[in-house]
Amino acid sequence: MTREELLSKLSELLGEIVEKDDLHLTETTKADDVEDWDSTNHVRFLVSIESEFNIRFDTDEIGGLGNVGQLMNLVQSKLASA
Repeated sequence: MTREELLSKLSELLGEIVEKDDLHLTETTKADDVEDWDSTNHVRFLVSIESEFNIRFDTDEIGGLGNVGQLMNLVQSKLASA
């Protein structure tokens, strides 16, 4: 999966959660940049990513994520080691 495809899928997943069909994330997008991306929706987003890609995140892995690009790196590393 290319980074473009992954970014598109993440935009789709988060868009469903925050009810924004036209959400377009970038690698530099932070939670503060997206209306309704609060702590509850962050957890829902991570769970939806785990379900979509059949991966699991450890608490220490997700604690330091600062933007979507870092999340993408984590997802890609999980997919590569699966």
